[in-house]
Amino acid sequence: MNYLLNSKTFIMPIAINNKTVKEKIKLNATHIPNMTSDTTPSGEVKASISAEQSLPYGALTGFWNDENIEKYGKDENYCSGSSHKIWVTTNNSTTYPSWLQYKFENKKIQPILFEYMSSYSWGYGCVHKIKIQGSNNEKDWIDLTEEIECQPFTKYEFQPTKNIDEYQYFRLNVLSRTETWGNRTDVLLFQVYGYEK
Repeated sequence: MNYLLNSKTFIMPIAINNKTVKEKIKLNATHIPNMTSDTTPSGEVKASISAEQSLPYGALTGFWNDENIEKYGKDENYCSGSSHKIWVTTNNSTTYPSWLQYKFENKKIQPILFEYMSSYSWGYGCVHKIKIQGSNNEKDWIDLTEEIECQPFTKYEFQPTKNIDEYQYFRLNVLSRTETWGNRTDVLLFQVYGYEK
């Protein structure tokens, strides 16, 4: 067990899916810090598009931990709009894919676990398709996962499935969504866990 937790290599899916192992990984792995702006405390956050009064770092503040997800994670009013800790794209003018990315400052990490959660301001029927990518130059992006279909108000934890290597940049791509009222995306949580090489 300790070997798996301290290993710099990719951990087998059967091990990482164990809740205890997953929690230890989160405690010991390098991850995106709780951001208070697009550049503090470290690294850099960018997005392809953001709604007025919504900042890219909104989904990286650390607010949406398990406690607050349990407390507020099903409240449509709390999980939507630009007044809370989320990243929101523009309504009726968002083109897809839309993306949110984080650059680790002066380091590369080999990812082992991703977290994602979205909301939807008009109800529970919206489905997102996402994909995570990595880069070392912010130009050439490499797929780290297949397309993943996500329901709103649900926290997802998943592993990279291909091109497992070290990267400085990580990008959340929202590829498409189902929507009958406008076409914005509300992302509550994006997190990357990994090991420095």
